[in-house]
Amino acid sequence: MKKPRDYSCIFLSYDEPSADYHYEELKKIWPEARRVHGIKGLDAAHKESAKNAETQRFFVVDGDNYINPNFLNQEVPASAETLPNVVFSWGSLNNVNGLFYGNGGVKFWDRDALLSVQSHENAVEKKYSVDFCYGIRYQPMEFCASFLWISGSSYQAFRAGFREGVKFCLEDGVPTKQFPESIANTNFSRLLVWATVGRDKAFGRWAMLGARMGIYAVVSDPDFQPTLINDYESIRAIWLKVIEDEIGMDFSEVEYNEAFDAQLEPRLVDLGAKLNNNFGMNLLELEGNKLEFFRKIFVNPSRSPELQF
Repeated sequence: MKKPRDYSCIFLSYDEPSADYHYEELKKIWPEARRVHGIKGLDAAHKESAKNAETQRFFVVDGDNYINPNFLNQEVPASAETLPNVVFSWGSLNNVNGLFYGNGGVKFWDRDALLSVQSHENAVEKKYSVDFCYGIRYQPMEFCASFLWISGSSYQAFRAGFREGVKFCLEDGVPTKQFPESIANTNFSRLLVWATVGRDKAFGRWAMLGARMGIYAVVSDPDFQPTLINDYESIRAIWLKVIEDEIGMDFSEVEYNEAFDAQLEPRLVDLGAKLNNNFGMNLLELEGNKLEFFRKIFVNPSRSPELQF
């Protein structure tokens, strides 16, 4: 059986605050890894990754990922060689809310398959305009290949939460017509965690607020366009408006300040009440001992379809 080191590895980064550090750490255990950085557009960036790969199958590690060294000892499934149109997806452990699933995780692509798909900003078929997963089969892998660090700045945490808040409210890339009933239990569990867990972590409130605002945008605005999640400039404008409204402009994006972040509480609580009263989400405002208790008892949903609930 082959191991990850038998294939090319592309480190794909854009503006992640810890990307340089993560890449240096990756190079220590995977010296052959190459970096693709700063390319605007997720389709363009992924295609550049494919062009830089020296093997037909190759790994993509995102810039906000700290690779698990033990991943290199894992065996690559033999089926990868016979299933070019399948993306193998390893889970990543989120440093703010403790979720473990495919978000931000290591992906194993076929170069020709990736180059042939027109996605995101270059999508021809609507299903590819939001994310690859709506048009390409993803095969979830159980091993934790990396650790996802979304708290390098308030903006990074907010963007991560907003994008996931929106995506969990979609069916085949379009807003669900029956929220939250039509969302699979496994995904709804993850959505609840994004929206409620994080007050005890640096910039955790920003991730929670992003998730709540993303959910609310989808379920309350019939004109909302899910492709907004791939427009980082628009998400940044939303984040800046929150700062202007709640904190004022005397604010550092990357230096965590509990007092500043606490000013998000009124917006968080108000959105939580709206999502509860109007859409039946039943969000709880977890903090202190309650949040500590939740972290101790929470078990991530299985990534194996036959074991999901």
